[in-house]
Amino acid sequence: MRVDIQILSGARQGEHVVLDVDRFRVGDQRDCEVRFDPARDAAARGHAATIQRDDDGWRIRNTGTGDVLVNHEPVFGNTRLRSGDVVRMSENGPDFSFTIGASETDAASPQPNTARFRPLPSPLELNELTTGADLRRSPRTVKLPRGLLLGISAAVVLALLLGLLLALHN
Repeated sequence: MRVDIQILSGARQGEHVVLDVDRFRVGDQRDCEVRFDPARDAAARGHAATIQRDDDGWRIRNTGTGDVLVNHEPVFGNTRLRSGDVVRMSENGPDFSFTIGASETDAASPQPNTARFRPLPSPLELNELTTGADLRRSPRTVKLPRGLLLGISAAVVLALLLGLLLALHN
């Protein structure tokens, strides 16, 4: 059966892979039908996942060492895969959409089911959302009140002196 894979993120973002098979592998190995760049998409190492059609439809199985997610849900065992689902090879991607039975017209411009897919923010974006700091541009400097800074310094000096006195006493 014909399957269309649209790469949504990672080094191959924007590319399409059209397969006419009942089973294929995803990873960075040469024999993977959906192959990612091992240097730039490290989460897809080895044979990361196998997608196979059975009597009940399509299933995905995590065959690698990292997490594989379908629509942000972890893959355990053989997990059902439906047309429009988005597969994420780790918490940080790469991601691809899975479309069943793509016609020639659909293969030219497939549309993933974005109603169920919203890319997760990267750790840097999450930090920016929660703290307002953009760590990609400049490191954040934390300014402590002068009294707190003096108190912390005094506590450190006292702890060092106490340690020195105990060492000399023994």
